[in-house]
Amino acid sequence: MSTKPNKINQESESLKEQIIKLEKQLESFRHSNDHFLKNKLFLHYDIKDPEKVAVDCETKLPVLAEIDKKKIQKGKETDPTHLIIEGDNYHALSVLNYTHAGKIDLIYIDPPYNTGAKDWKYNNDYVDSEDSFRHSKWLSFMESRLRLAKNLMKDDGFIVCTIDHYELFYLGALMDKVFGEQNRIGIVTVFINPKGRQHERFFSASTEYMLVYAKDISIAEFESVAIDDEVAQTFDQQDTQGRFRWQSFARIRTSTSREKKPAFYYPI
Repeated sequence: MSTKPNKINQESESLKEQIIKLEKQLESFRHSNDHFLKNKLFLHYDIKDPEKVAVDCETKLPVLAEIDKKKIQKGKETDPTHLIIEGDNYHALSVLNYTHAGKIDLIYIDPPYNTGAKDWKYNNDYVDSEDSFRHSKWLSFMESRLRLAKNLMKDDGFIVCTIDHYELFYLGALMDKVFGEQNRIGIVTVFINPKGRQHERFFSASTEYMLVYAKDISIAEFESVAIDDEVAQTFDQQDTQGRFRWQSFARIRTSTSREKKPAFYYPI
């Protein structure tokens, strides 16, 4: 009788090994993707090469060098009142996380819009419209910086991110992932170009957008809202809470219109 294992036994053992390997991979995935398991919707994107600057910062700490001739201060006897960091924004955010973590009230960012016009770099190469990883590179670029920015925010802080229609939907999903959909304050439409973009084939875009998120919406609060002088003059009433104005709820004023569309009339 032969003592060598037959082919069926060999295949069975190989199959068991593969199952054990897959089970370990699944368990590892569960531990590293807790967000995926708790949420039915999540954002996933493929990236061929991770961003070098982010990888380098895992083992090398960027250092700021002060340039005396570029100081911003009111007088010779006073300390500088502002700080401008010139360089890669990932480096800047990394350094600030050692000195300003949890201290920032408001962050305003104006990232590259990723229009395909080679207006930004990933791993020192310009990203154009023909790059099949264009959106993935942009998402990777943005996510690493948004997470650093989130660490800088106070618990009641806000972040505002500007964008146009090229990455609006991707950015919204990404910010929901990083800050949580429940912390989304809203989207502000900014009318920026009355003539619209002349190179567009169908719709000539005339607006851009500001996505506003809180770190924790349950404690975040706007202290005041800025309005221009002309609008301010329309607030001609006042009580203990401040100035206010009466706003009509009648969208359609004529009696004929009320009869045709009664649902559009709201008497107080």
